[in-house]
Formats: sequence, C-alpha cells, structure tokens
Amino acid sequence: LSGAPADFPWEFNFELSDSEGVVSGGPLHGVGLEFDGSPDLPLVPGTVYTITELDPDPDAIATPAWICWDGEVEDLGELFGGVENVVEDLDDDPYSFTFLATPGLDLTCGVVNYYRPQVLSSNLLTVTKEVAGVDSGVEWEFTVKLSSASEDLDEAQTVSGTGPSVSDNSATWTNLTVGASYVLSEGDEFTADGTTDDVAGSFTTTLECTGVTDTDDDPATVTFTVTEETTSVTCELVNTLIPVKVLAATGVNGSPVWMVFASAGTLMLGGAAIWMGRRRDTEM
Repeated sequence: LSGAPADFPWEFNFELSDSEGVVSGGPLHGVGLEFDGSPDLPLVPGTVYTITELDPDPDAIATPAWICWDGEVEDLGELFGGVENVVEDLDDDPYSFTFLATPGLDLTCGVVNYYRPQVLSSNLLTVTKEVAGVDSGVEWEFTVKLSSASEDLDEAQTVSGTGPSVSDNSATWTNLTVGASYVLSEGDEFTADGTTDDVAGSFTTTLECTGVTDTDDDPATVTFTVTEETTSVTCELVNTLIPVKVLAATGVNGSPVWMVFASAGTLMLGGAAIWMGRRRDTEM
C-alpha cells in the first residue's frame, strides 16, 4: 500500500477464477508497506486464470499497478524493479490480471494500491465563542486551538466579540483526516478593552461539540476522532464571568479592613491570571 503510514493496517479482497468460476479467494492483510503474504495456489497448465481485486475504491487517486513474474521474488520491490520473465496481462481491466498457466509456471504477482487519506472538507469543524456576564462595552478576543499529534497540527484561531454575546466570527478548520484524533481547546491568549471593573472576576469554561464523541472528561476540552460517518462538527465554547465578591471586616482597634477578590482567588481570562487585592488598615 504505497504512501501509507507505517502503523496503518489494511485489508484488500482478491479472488482467483477460471472459466468455470471462482477457484480461490479471500482477504490479504498488511500494515503500512508490509505485506503478511498469501498462500500458494496450484495451477492447471493450459487454463486461463484471472486475479481480481474486489470492491475497488471508485474515488482512489490512482488505479492499482499490477505485475506478475515467472519465478521466485524476494520482495515486492524486486518484482516491480525487473523486466525479465514478466508475464503478459491478457485483459485491459486495471483491477485484474489475466494470464495463461503454462507448464512449469511459477507465478508471483504484485499489485500496488495507493493510500489516499480520506478527508472531510467544506467547513467541517466550526467553533463559536460566547462570553456571558461582562458589561456591554467590553470588547474581547480569545483564541481557540486545534491540535493533533498524528497530523502534526497545533493551530490557534482568534474569535472576538463585544459584551455578553456570541463571537462575531467563528474558528473553522477543514480537511480533517478520517481516523485521526484531535483535541479542541481554548488557547492561552486573551485581550479585553474595558476598565478593571468591567471584567474583574474569574470565568468558568465549557466546550461542547455535536457530530463527534468527546472522549475526555475535561469540560474545557473536546477530544475526538474523525470517522467515515462524521459529516460536520459544530462546537460552542462558553465563558461565564463569576463576579467579584467584596468582604468587609473589622481591623485593628475597630478600623475597617476590606478586600476585593475573585471568588476563585484569581482573575482567569482565557489563561491570563491576575491577582487582585486591596487593603486599608489605619491605627487609631
């Protein structure tokens, strides 16, 4: 299977037939470029046989490449690298090889299929962001990140909006590969234009997607694998402000002591952390 990842398991079905019908058949297996091998089959001299690949992919980028050789071959590279003792293909079908069995024929056949990563395109993954609890004049930007170790992907996109609203734009990824796993999360970058009082506090984060199954337990991330049944994925990322709380207490000699703090102890804005504290203590 040319071009396949080294750990990609594959299976193709073949059958050997003559004028009377199917003589033998079944699946052939391998992983990546490695082939598990096939059984030796007896041939009757003077008989015309056809080896056929079953259920070919109609969307494949190239048809299979066939070659059959009279004699022993150590590996498939040797088979396709030589020109001597090549047996003629008697048909024009790219998915089969037809030959005449002659006395003493020791036939070895090879067929190369081409790995075609299946992708799902046209706005496959769309993420919108909603910020709740902030004042209406606050302009905000957050980053949304999609990563995949197998696809060597680690990309962030920015979404923005004003006040308590859904983002004005969406983060969108296309051409995700079937069989690959991805992690969607909120990025580390955050900006907000407004006064401290507009945005002070901490945020809760929830991320939910439809169209895939989230395989992690973190409410702020979605881990998923694209399957052949995946048609589109729509996600909603919500940050909700936890308002600042004010506590008042009596200090030394009855003087007022007060502190302003976010209920979670820090001001969390998409990964940015700001400690807030204020104290006034006056001796009498």
